[in-house]
Parts: sequence; structure tokens; C-alpha cells
Amino acid sequence: YLFHILNRLEQDGMPAELALLPIVESAFDPFATSPTGAAGIWQFMPETATYLGLDQDWWYDGRRDVIASTDAALDYLGKLHKRFNGDWYLALASYNAGGARVQRAIKKTAIRASQLISGTSHYRQKRDPISPS
Repeated sequence: YLFHILNRLEQDGMPAELALLPIVESAFDPFATSPTGAAGIWQFMPETATYLGLDQDWWYDGRRDVIASTDAALDYLGKLHKRFNGDWYLALASYNAGGARVQRAIKKTAIRASQLISGTSHYRQKRDPISPS
């Protein structure tokens, strides 16, 4: 599996470290299933797999197809990377938690940061103790 994953990462110009994600997700076991229903080496939930175009029926589950699920996972990670302005950390967080959840956290944090900055405007600036006054 690793050979295909690394080839795709190189082809797409993505970090080679992403090839280790299936180790964390499933220990590279295509038959791994989480208690919440995620399956395959990339641990896709059924809804996410459908969104990414992976077929699922009574005979075939694309989440367990190493080639198809790898292509879907790397395409998905590439889209998340673009969505979050080239930030791989946010792309990986979105892969696990969902893009909307990460987007809400960013918005919430940005609001808190702007409140903190605007709330300090009345403070007097301290003098640098090293420079003469």
C-alpha cells in the first residue's frame, strides 16, 4: 500500500509524511472498522465516502479498496489544504473533525483574538527599560 500512497503523494506534490496517516487511522488494515462506522485504511465514514465518490453496496465497499480509498483520501486532503490556505495542520484537523467544525473554531478564535486586541487599546504603552527616556 505504501508504494501507491507515496507515488500519489509525490505526483501531487504533497508531503510524504501524509503516507503515515493510515498507520494512525487503521494500522494499514483495509478491514479495520471503528465503533462509529469508519472503515478502511483511511477510516472513512459512510457519508464521507459517498461524498468522495466511493461506491458502497452489499458486495463492495470502496472504503476498503486500498487504491480507490487512497485516491479519494489524497484528493480530499488536497481540497482541504486549498480550503485552509495551504495549512496542512488545518487540513489534517479537518480530515478528522470535519471542515465545518474546524472553520467554526477558526471563526470563534478570530473573534476572541479581535476582542482581546480591541480590549487593550486603552492600556498605556510601557517604556522600554533599556532605552533612555
